[in-house]
Amino acid sequence: MRPNRLQGVLILLLAIGVGLMSMALLIEFPLAGLGGLGISGFGLKCAQSRLRRGATWIEIDSFGFRLCRNYRVQNFGWEEVDHFEIRSNQNAECSTIPMLWMIPTDNEEAVHIPSCFGKRLDEMLELVSHHHNRSQALMANLKRFETTLTTH
Repeated sequence: MRPNRLQGVLILLLAIGVGLMSMALLIEFPLAGLGGLGISGFGLKCAQSRLRRGATWIEIDSFGFRLCRNYRVQNFGWEEVDHFEIRSNQNAECSTIPMLWMIPTDNEEAVHIPSCFGKRLDEMLELVSHHHNRSQALMANLKRFETTLTTH
């Protein structure tokens, strides 16, 4: 799955607008103008990661999933995944931001899965959980089959 291009275009337009307004503020209010330019730069980086091919994607198959964020690919086998969950992170203004997380089996740090793939968080959770549960069921059947082979 690839990021939603419409979101990328909207972020790009917003970043350009903020950048133009910030340049206009630079003369009268230099600190506000510089802050706005910083925010605009961050918006341009976010838009770039959604619009450029290969920058961000997720690939799900029967063996696990591959997650690429900013051209950095991580591979996760289903045996490495304990479960997926939606957590709400609280920001400075006390509003919560829901995010999808993969919880690994070996108590390592949880991995954030971006929410830019054109699906709602609950749909993404259902999709990855379905593949994970299916893989777990197949592994359980394989282990039962192996034990019956060794006993006979």
